Amino acid sequence: MRHDNTPARPYISWECKDRVDVVLTNPPFDGKEEDGIESNFPQHFRTKETADLFLWS
Repeated sequence: MRHDNTPARPYISWECKDRVDVVLTNPPFDGKEEDGIESNFPQHFRTKETADLFLWS
């Protein structure tokens, strides 16, 4: 088990060893990430909305 801020890691840095089969969590609805986090994602998925980043992650 690991407590982490997945959107804070650039998407292109994720490797096969970082993948999981199951994620059990309560999505962070109605929140905003700090400035710059959205640049860790491909252009068409860039947002600061935490629920959207959670689904993409």
